[in-house]
Formats: sequence, structure tokens, C-alpha cells
Amino acid sequence: MIRIPLISYGTHYEDCEFDEICNQSPTLNKPSGGYWANEYGSKYYNWRDFVLDNCNAGWRDDNDVKNTYTIFNLVDNARVITIHTKNDLHNIIKSYPFHNKWADESPKLAIDFVHLKEDYDAIHVTFNAVWQCRYPKGNKYACLNSWDIDSYCIMNKEAIDLKSIKYNS
Repeated sequence: MIRIPLISYGTHYEDCEFDEICNQSPTLNKPSGGYWANEYGSKYYNWRDFVLDNCNAGWRDDNDVKNTYTIFNLVDNARVITIHTKNDLHNIIKSYPFHNKWADESPKLAIDFVHLKEDYDAIHVTFNAVWQCRYPKGNKYACLNSWDIDSYCIMNKEAIDLKSIKYNS
């Protein structure tokens, strides 16, 4: 595995609560919990800029997002699954289907992140997938409309190389 440095904005890793991975509504097709990051130095939009440009809901202090971050690597044997195309998304949903208890909300199939976590430490949704899978039409699978940028969701904290962690202050 190539070691790509990742960055998480808004908190230092040691201060965060690493919440257990949970499935949300299938219309989101995104887990809650874990530790979120994107590639450090990415040429694509990063989470910090996205939050500062789009999220004025008060759920994060702008100063935390601007001034606090953690750079880290995953361990060498981290099991990362990547969604880069619609086919990747469909194959993951077929292997890890989320059985929709909100059937009246969305009849579409989604990823069961709780079961995905049993086989993978992190999921990476690429910039290509964010746009290719954002609002597909006529599809029985849930889309990625709640993934706004190229992102990693670290689902198992053991996948973070604690020796690699660097803070901005």
C-alpha cells in the first residue's frame, strides 16, 4: 500500500471521540462515526475549504476548522476500499447491502457500513466517484449525494499509524 498522508481538520486526533461506525438513512449512503480525512496536499477541494465555504450552521467553530488539524498516515496493512466509479459503488453495495428499514423514505439499496467495517479499516471515495455517483438516474442503488469531496472515513482506529501523527501546533 502506498502511504499517502491524510489530513483531518477541526480537531486533534487525541482530542476526538472515535465514534463507532453506524448506518444512517440510505438516502445519505454515508456512515456516521469514524474519523474523517482527505489527502494532504490534494489538488481537489479539501474538507476545510468546503466547511468554510458552505457550512455556516454553527456545528463547528470556524477557528477550529481554520487553525486545528492532524496529519497522519494509515498503517501499512490498513485495509482500504476505494470507490472510484459507479461500478465500484454498485459492487460494494452488492457485497454489503444495507437492508432498508426506512423503506418508505428510499427504496434504493445502500452500503451497510457496519458490515463493511468487519472487512475494511477505511473507505475512500474519490473525487471522480463524488461526481460520477452524485445523482444517477434510473438506478436501484443509492447515490453518493451526501459525499461532497474526496474523502476517507477511517472506520477502525487501529488503522491510524499513531507514530505518524503531526499537529499544527
